[in-house]
Amino acid sequence: MALIVQQKALQAATSLQPLLSSLRKRDRELFDQVRRAMHSVVLNLAEADGNDPGTARARFASACGSAKEVRAGLQLAAAYGYLHRARVAELDLALDDVVEALRAVVSGSLRRSDSGAGLGWEAQPVTRRG
Repeated sequence: MALIVQQKALQAATSLQPLLSSLRKRDRELFDQVRRAMHSVVLNLAEADGNDPGTARARFASACGSAKEVRAGLQLAAAYGYLHRARVAELDLALDDVVEALRAVVSGSLRRSDSGAGLGWEAQPVTRRG
């Protein structure tokens, strides 16, 4: 089952490529860190797909943390003047969808869906304790 969030992460990785090329020329260590973090996002999502719910949730949590690491690395590169803030902001928006979907899974507001549609996870009904 292909996860929509994985497709969005791959789109973000495609958008990241030109920024990585620029970053590599300015700061190889930061380039490597951001590149490895993006790898981690996509690969953890792939690993989560088809795993048992507990293992999948852990992989989703790792992917979410790595997506945040990509964002922080790009924001740092912009702060250093290595990248244009507008280009970083565009990618930041693309990563928003990824981070928000992963937060929902990790927080438990989504559960595994057997339908194979969409994210592969569906909204949990909210039960209020009174």
